[in-house]
Amino acid sequence: MLHTQRISFGSVLSCVPPPNQGLGNRGATGSREVTCHMAKNKGKSPKKDKSKKKNSGGGDFGATDPSDSTFDGERWDKEEDLGELVAFVNIDSADVDTEHGPATAAEVDYIVILTGDDKNKVYENQLVFGAMLAKAIYGADSINGIVLGRLAQGEAKKGRNAPWLLEPATKKDHTKQEAWFNKYASRKKSGAIRINLDKVPF
Repeated sequence: MLHTQRISFGSVLSCVPPPNQGLGNRGATGSREVTCHMAKNKGKSPKKDKSKKKNSGGGDFGATDPSDSTFDGERWDKEEDLGELVAFVNIDSADVDTEHGPATAAEVDYIVILTGDDKNKVYENQLVFGAMLAKAIYGADSINGIVLGRLAQGEAKKGRNAPWLLEPATKKDHTKQEAWFNKYASRKKSGAIRINLDKVPF
């Protein structure tokens, strides 16, 4: 039987690099479903190569199992939560080939909306695109596995869409987030966070 231990879920302020740091326009907010090749992050166990598939049957007509990265839930729509307090949980990065070219996305187990009309809504197994937003998530020093911030948009440059940003949360925001996670989440033995979705009132 797996035992879990509840602890305080402090989060890390996201740091958004200014536009002149050469991040470029690597993000693709309108990306299609793709196979991801995981980037190795310090302090985390290597993930399986999701591009590898196995045959379930034999002979000339043996079928191939779906990729582990096949999306099977609701996709997060950033526009619906502009200005809201958002927590990103159990974070990694993924190098992805999209219809707009190669990009590095933030891969998260959960996205938790903590304010607004979608308050308490939890999205599972998400890839977050947008060069500055993704970098703000996977590039943060998230010791506790959570990055917290207010979703925002910058100014659009000529010929480009306005960049998505994650603004630093306030002390009050952090208090709200920690209370939410202490109520609805627990830690696995591995240290990863598990959200008890059956208990979340949405």
